[in-house]
Amino acid sequence: MAGRNVVEEELHAEGQLMENELHNISQNIFTAPRSADLSQNERMAQAAAAQNRLQELEERLSRLQLLDDQIKRIRTAEQSRPRGATAAYHVAEESSKESL
Repeated sequence: MAGRNVVEEELHAEGQLMENELHNISQNIFTAPRSADLSQNERMAQAAAAQNRLQELEERLSRLQLLDDQIKRIRTAEQSRPRGATAAYHVAEESSKESL
């Protein structure tokens, strides 16, 4: 259970970092002044680099979403698992079946 919480915290932190990075990329693209010092090729290279970074972030986001889905499935399985007296009953029931 503690391991799952660590993973959830890491996912959240990673998501925050990605969100900040996406914001920075969009700020650079949409608010960067068009400097006369930059050639068309340099601007295109910057745009391509930003596009590549965005692609990497989208791929990481996809992997994080898969991990998040796995955590949700684990949590659902844990919640549906019998507890307490019910669990003890199932163990006793299985033991009696094995002894037959």
